Amino acid sequence: MGIYLTFFSHVGPSNNPFWTETPHYSYIDWNHPDQESWYRGLDVPNSWRVGDELYIGLRFHTKNDVQMAVKHYSMNAHQTFVVVESGQRVFSVKCPNSNEGCPWKLRAIMSSKLNNKWVIKKWGGTHTCINPMLSQDHNKLDSEFICCCILGMVREDASISISLIQERISGQFNYKVSYRKAWKAKQKAIERVYGDWSDSYDLLPRWLDRMVECCPGSVYKLETTEYVSNNIVDPNFRQFRRVFWTFKPACDAFNYTKPIIQIDGTFLYGKYRGTLLIATTQDGNARVLPLAFAIVEGETLSDWSWFLSNIRRYVTRKQGICLISDRRGNE
Repeated sequence: MGIYLTFFSHVGPSNNPFWTETPHYSYIDWNHPDQESWYRGLDVPNSWRVGDELYIGLRFHTKNDVQMAVKHYSMNAHQTFVVVESGQRVFSVKCPNSNEGCPWKLRAIMSSKLNNKWVIKKWGGTHTCINPMLSQDHNKLDSEFICCCILGMVREDASISISLIQERISGQFNYKVSYRKAWKAKQKAIERVYGDWSDSYDLLPRWLDRMVECCPGSVYKLETTEYVSNNIVDPNFRQFRRVFWTFKPACDAFNYTKPIIQIDGTFLYGKYRGTLLIATTQDGNARVLPLAFAIVEGETLSDWSWFLSNIRRYVTRKQGICLISDRRGNE
């Protein structure tokens, strides 16, 4: 598996639940797009609600919040926009039909007087033009915007189907998005909620050390290989090969279960492919007890032998155990 390991800190995502009432903020919380919540501007007497007009003086925490608000407004109005200026401290857009007299435009800046919050300084009013677009999609409804809209859904259930994402976006904006666009949005949302794929493998050694620290007697075996780039070994990285782990309470419980071990493997479908191997047993009431796990390259003779040898070494040394598997041809 072409995954390399480095070691650096990682800040985890927020654990705010999806199906809770969104609090009032001075900016738009895009984690909860489908709730009828009010988003108030700090020290602004009037409130702004998603679907209403934007206005001068409306404040946002970041430039990205401004961009998301403009996109959201444009889709609700079935209009689009072109970017006039975009920098670290300014964001300006206008209607594509401005040369024909449409006054719609917006200019927002980062204000040092407002603790670097963003504020709308110019606003041209509503569109007076008619958008001739007949497409079922919207050119501003990109994967990045969809990602912001489904963060709460992905945080609640990372296995959410692409078709459900398409249905949610269609119901919210009345536009149909392609399967590929919805898939890309989900991948971006997973990365934001759970971290980057490579970063997650970087954190693996520390997570395993923490597991042993919190559950003494638990065991893991992490194997890596040299990381080669352009035919040169890079000493700063190691490449992931396979990992085995088992929990001490499970090993202790095996002394009081049936003398059987069932083994099986399943494919991993993430960015980095591989196979998850699992060993389980049953107690006297036929309830399943997980014993050991491993992530390996595939269901090969080498990986199965390594997995079983670790079970024999770290889980149990009892004799007379019945081993059950589906016994595919490559095992």
